Amino acid sequence: MSETSDGWTITTTSAATSAARRGSTIDEERVAELLDQLVDYDPVVAIAPDNSRLVLTVSLPGARAAADAVKEGARLHRTHAKRVGLPSWPIVRADAMTWDEHDRDLAEPAYPELAGVAEIAETLHVSAQRVSTMQRTHDGFPAPIAKLRSGPVWVRAHITSFADSWARKPGRPSKSG
Repeated sequence: MSETSDGWTITTTSAATSAARRGSTIDEERVAELLDQLVDYDPVVAIAPDNSRLVLTVSLPGARAAADAVKEGARLHRTHAKRVGLPSWPIVRADAMTWDEHDRDLAEPAYPELAGVAEIAETLHVSAQRVSTMQRTHDGFPAPIAKLRSGPVWVRAHITSFADSWARKPGRPSKSG
């Protein structure tokens, strides 16, 4: 049974080998030419900060099997990159996603839901001051993912998991001596 879709989003990644990288550069003018050549495919290009990878995403309309769509995406990547003078690096990754699946991915947040001290206090039914104390003294309390000038920030799912397993004791916590 073959997979079909109204269309596919194909992402291909080419990467420099140490030998191929010498003398190879990715410049904005060549990338602009690549985008112009592939305009009918709604292209998106990303370049690794160290210029070692070129990622090309294209949209391929028409029902076809995922494997065929990947082959076509890889062919477009290689052919057009070469045509505009971009490095001829090997393709090291290729992904296919139906347009429906791509839309679902785009609807999801690109980062986890976050929580600060006030949100945690509300979740745990304690004061913000108690949250600040707990983060320093409670062994099982999750570590913040970032410390901003406004205070620490946690992934909400980590706090929810902590809350579900927290053996809360009634009354005020004892004072440390």
